Amino acid sequence: MLNSFQVVWFKRDLRITDHEAILQASASNLPTLFLYIHEPEVFKSVHYSFRHERFVWESVVELNQYFTSRKLNFISVEMSAKTCFNQLIDLGLKEVYSLEEIGLEVTYARDRELKGIFKNAGVLWHEYPYSGIRRGLRNRKDFNAYWYDYMSNVIPEIQWSSFESIIQAEAFPVQEFPRLMEKPEVEGIVQNGGYLKAWQYLNSFTQKRVSKYMQHISKPEESRKSCSRISPYLAWGNISLREVFQSQYLAGQNSPYKRNMRQFASRLRWREHFMQKFESECEMEFVSVNRGYESLDYKNEDANYERWKKGKTGFPLVDACMRCLIATGYINFRMRAMLVSFICHHMNQSWERAANYLSGLFLDFEPGIHFPQIQMQAGITGINTVRIYNPTKQAQDQDPNGEFIKKWCPELKNIEVPFIHEPWKLTALEQQMIGFELGVDYPEPMLDLKVTHKDARDRLYGARKSPEIKEEASRIIEKHTLGNR
Repeated sequence: MLNSFQVVWFKRDLRITDHEAILQASASNLPTLFLYIHEPEVFKSVHYSFRHERFVWESVVELNQYFTSRKLNFISVEMSAKTCFNQLIDLGLKEVYSLEEIGLEVTYARDRELKGIFKNAGVLWHEYPYSGIRRGLRNRKDFNAYWYDYMSNVIPEIQWSSFESIIQAEAFPVQEFPRLMEKPEVEGIVQNGGYLKAWQYLNSFTQKRVSKYMQHISKPEESRKSCSRISPYLAWGNISLREVFQSQYLAGQNSPYKRNMRQFASRLRWREHFMQKFESECEMEFVSVNRGYESLDYKNEDANYERWKKGKTGFPLVDACMRCLIATGYINFRMRAMLVSFICHHMNQSWERAANYLSGLFLDFEPGIHFPQIQMQAGITGINTVRIYNPTKQAQDQDPNGEFIKKWCPELKNIEVPFIHEPWKLTALEQQMIGFELGVDYPEPMLDLKVTHKDARDRLYGARKSPEIKEEASRIIEKHTLGNR
């Protein structure tokens, strides 16, 4: 058994700045172990994929380099948190410092179990709020005032010299996860993890790329450069939202693109609005936030679901977006909404199917945003406008020359405007002239948009008349709506 020591436990907060758990631990006199646990039972969830594990691995490697350079104890292990902490308790663990996690039920259940283990072992667990999110919040009446106050607070500097190393560090559990060394995605196509990358993306955005932010925000190709692209780094905690908020504010003081900066800042607040919504009602991982929609009937037809998943629906922009997402882990917000609208409205498949598949593709999968947004785009909140996107119109508006479509659906590369958006309108002679055959080189449309649009409107607006949905809508407004609305 070692002398008494404390642990700073990293979860989805893989950074070394603006980290309340590290800050508070620095005031203790106990030797410190910095710890990341790669938990198999968490990452086997349907919502995670290898790309998430790789991003985390890259972030952990960077943390290890930082702590090694300061001669501080850091370990990363692959095992259950329960097993790891039981071993550490046997070695003399006395205190644990961490941030609260706005995560899946599997991580919340883990935390509930650990509370009992720590209590029985006499270990003190100090948990601190994640960003501006408050656990146990009853309503949102003061959300904006509290949030802006938190975001404006000076970020304390961590005094690393306060930490004492542990002499017998070799006694700690060691179970590396070398399989994460594999990198199946092409370097540079899927973003790489780490706090250094986070700051590179943020600085390049606030200094230059923000210039076309609002002009390109809805366009699938241009948004890849003009949007900030920091969402994965926020999702995995490589950078704090407060750091982003303050950095963009300072950059905006002398920026010629103040309007774009303000629009970006407003989206930072909306990001935490949705995370607070999930924290206050995390059951929406499994059930509709408006329980009245639980009685809706879905087709959930498997063959078309597989076509949607593979980007073979016969609608060029839908297919291009899905293929891009599969390859890179990113598409912009408007295209995400369109993908969800297509499967939930036009295909009449459940929001769970959309949520379960897309979460594994989104490199920036954040439970607190994912489930509220999926449900909102699926039109089952009872309080938000139902948006049934027409993918052909979206293609014409957001990819007018078909550049994005041709990039990700190369079988359509010889088709020009306007047929690039509606290849099914090509005559047999026109197809022959360009060496293209619909149904062979590219699928025919899997559904009739006019019919499915009407069916979706009738289904969703008809459901809104239900007394149960109306009653639930009133409850949702009272609990989750911001006070200024």
